[in-house]
Amino acid sequence: QDNLHVVWEEDGEGNAKTMYTMKKLNMDWTDPVYITNEYNLLPQIGIDYSETIHVAGDGFRLQYLQNISGVWMPMENPDTIAILNPNMVVAENGDVFIAAESGDRIELVTRYRESGQWKREFISDSYAYPWVGSVAVDDSGIVYVAWTVKFTNQIKIRMKYPNGTWSEIDSIPDMEGDPWRSQLAVDENVLYVVWNAHTETWDYDIYLQTRTHDGIWLERQQLSLTPSASLGQGIFIIDDILHIAWHEKFDEENDSNRDIYYITVNLNN
Repeated sequence: QDNLHVVWEEDGEGNAKTMYTMKKLNMDWTDPVYITNEYNLLPQIGIDYSETIHVAGDGFRLQYLQNISGVWMPMENPDTIAILNPNMVVAENGDVFIAAESGDRIELVTRYRESGQWKREFISDSYAYPWVGSVAVDDSGIVYVAWTVKFTNQIKIRMKYPNGTWSEIDSIPDMEGDPWRSQLAVDENVLYVVWNAHTETWDYDIYLQTRTHDGIWLERQQLSLTPSASLGQGIFIIDDILHIAWHEKFDEENDSNRDIYYITVNLNN
């Protein structure tokens, strides 16, 4: 319907609760409202074909909300285990996929619209430093999950097929620097991975690498090309154009002078 929906973590008096606002086409933003009554970090948002809004966040455990026809439903806690850094994607049919850190492993939490039941799966080996799982799903129903193994210069990739089986764990080859977090986009079984890596003292750069449908990794691209810290990247694909954004942190580590950078990549060439 060309509406915009935004969630964020409100600090200060909000005590890191989640706020929400929306904007209909050619109209003003609605007044922001709190949609959680408790601590909830890093809220994620997704919308399916029925215009149901899905929100997930980290409140020391996974917290999940739905907005159906303008009404916020009661909060659900699909995972009672403590989680960190959730990353959610919602398929057009309303299936929900959430990747998160859970102890010393990466976990995928799913709810398929047809069954309405939550399911938890640990999908990584046990690591000393698993970091920030990310998730994507393609039109054929294949689920892609990526995560970083800190201090080892590795990003791991694993796929879940529609029949419920999992692939072996793959790794992005020959990485330079220490990757912090990755984000995924997928189109026609081709996977695009973007991440930021620590290459020099207080210098982080944004990289992009493509995995073909037959599992071949193409040449890596460095996108940021800046002398300062490139962080917090996001990725989205539409009409054969890859859209990538990140925030650039200038000056020293403890300063907060930042700006938003944005780039597009034409996948046809």
